Amino acid sequence: MNVPADVRSARELSRAVAERDPALPDLGVVLDAGRRDEAFGGTTTLERLRYKRGAAIVAAVRDARGDPHWIVSYADAEKLSKSIRRAAGVGAATRRVTPRVLAGPAYADRLLASAVRRVFGAEAASFDGADVLRYNPQRRLVVRRDGAAIKIAAGPSHVAAASLLAARGLPVLAPETLGESATRTPWWGTTDLAHAGGRALSHRAGEVLARIHATPPEGLALETLDASAVARESAEAIAVLLPEAGERAGRLATALSGLRVTGGVLSHGDWSPDQVLVGGGDVRVIDLDRVVVAPPERDLATFLVCGGDAAMLDGYRAAGGSFDADAIAGWQALAQLQRAVEPFRRGSDAWPEELEHAVARAEELIR
Repeated sequence: MNVPADVRSARELSRAVAERDPALPDLGVVLDAGRRDEAFGGTTTLERLRYKRGAAIVAAVRDARGDPHWIVSYADAEKLSKSIRRAAGVGAATRRVTPRVLAGPAYADRLLASAVRRVFGAEAASFDGADVLRYNPQRRLVVRRDGAAIKIAAGPSHVAAASLLAARGLPVLAPETLGESATRTPWWGTTDLAHAGGRALSHRAGEVLARIHATPPEGLALETLDASAVARESAEAIAVLLPEAGERAGRLATALSGLRVTGGVLSHGDWSPDQVLVGGGDVRVIDLDRVVVAPPERDLATFLVCGGDAAMLDGYRAAGGSFDADAIAGWQALAQLQRAVEPFRRGSDAWPEELEHAVARAEELIR
């Protein structure tokens, strides 16, 4: 892999990203681990970064006790003021790290606080003893409580697809709505396919996916995947972080704009091993809130790019699913491109190399 000389250090690259964004002069404060630790008075663990050039950067971190928090900087100062008001509305204190950087607890997230309070009431600060599993700032929060997984989102919860599939007897966990922006799903299994794989379970997951794809999307108002837009937006995100790779990503986006999107099925939309729970030798599918009409190759390719076992394809075929084997490579290239910035978002110390590798792999797939 040919990593450009100026891409070898994630810390140096993060500084370069900050220097290229004058609208967020304190961007580097959020990106720098030392400054984050100082802000929280101890060692922190970065779990998720969300960055929009010229607008905002927000990170989800765990403090030394394991409690989830956010730290944010906006180009629009009014959004900092809104964050303070929203936090105060749920009884939370925020801290000014700098005049342009603010931090606070996850339950006081500017876009999630109201929904958290509706679900947990006065116990929002402690989540009523719930275990916070995942926190994507200003997007979603997933906690475990009383034998269920509770998901709180920044927008409306989409449960129709999961409910339809569960009603037809598919091994899908259908969420119960807890208001417009929250759902509760029964806790099931012991882990997921990403942590307890194997050919048998992957084969079973493929069988389930074939049944999902064969289900007519009756009554579901689904969008059709725009592969060209996905490729273009992915290339733009890469260019923000690594301009040299961005030029290559732009050429890839052009090449992938011709991916065939006819013959669509009811696609999971985010089919990866961590979307398949396992337990007792069986599986259950979760997180069907990104369903879309897309070619079957889209889900299959995404699963492989995310490290899934190819036995899933065998299970898919065994259950009557069919796909164009020659088209898989192109969809894998798109999945590589779309996920290239994930290492940055999860705070990997090797994100420049991982991003470069994803772009190089996409290039190999379409040669």
